[in-house]
Amino acid sequence: MPDLSRRSLQAELMDNLDCEGKVVEQTLYELDVINKWLGGNAVTLNGLKKLLDNSTVPIQIVDIGCGSGEMLKKINHHYNSRSIFLTGIDANPNIVALAQRHTGNVSNIQLICENILTESFYQKN
Repeated sequence: MPDLSRRSLQAELMDNLDCEGKVVEQTLYELDVINKWLGGNAVTLNGLKKLLDNSTVPIQIVDIGCGSGEMLKKINHHYNSRSIFLTGIDANPNIVALAQRHTGNVSNIQLICENILTESFYQKN
């Protein structure tokens, strides 16, 4: 049995910015299921409810490390009657392509392939 008392410092599959294929798709699917059933989505949506429900101004939300884009879809569905603009950023082009397929043609979701840990990101933004 692995020792789970300390965080592993080994690289994870999703740390490889070139990873692709069925393993990545399965991993993102499993993360979506975990967030649905263990409350990750609810925590985010409840936090947004506290911040946004009494607001009347247009809202822009950026999801860094957006994965499949599932959270962006949920936010869009919850706030579809509002002026809300959603951006998902992920450093892996294969994951961004998957998110584009997953979010379909939702007009207010923009997906960007960008590594936020690079100097060029900070110079642009």
